[in-house]
Amino acid sequence: MEGWSVVANASTGINPQSGQLVNMGATMTMNNGLPRSSYSFAGDGARAGQTFNDEFYGGISSLPFGALTMGRQRALGTDAMLAYDPAGGSYSFSFIGYNG
Repeated sequence: MEGWSVVANASTGINPQSGQLVNMGATMTMNNGLPRSSYSFAGDGARAGQTFNDEFYGGISSLPFGALTMGRQRALGTDAMLAYDPAGGSYSFSFIGYNG
């Protein structure tokens, strides 16, 4: 029908320094048994090496009615953070995005 469309987004976070999927939980495992001075990084986050570890949604959109989507979407706070982060939430170059 005219004015209707299908919308979808499948996004994956990749660490540009290593080329691996973002896996904040693995940082704790890598540091097990090491003295604190030997930690390479210690952090925690919701992304745990999944293939689609960012947005993954689909739905329909209409000009007069708006959009209806289902799936994993970003929180409103994340959208606000990305709007003001000068590095766009980059994992390795943005202090806000790397720790967000």
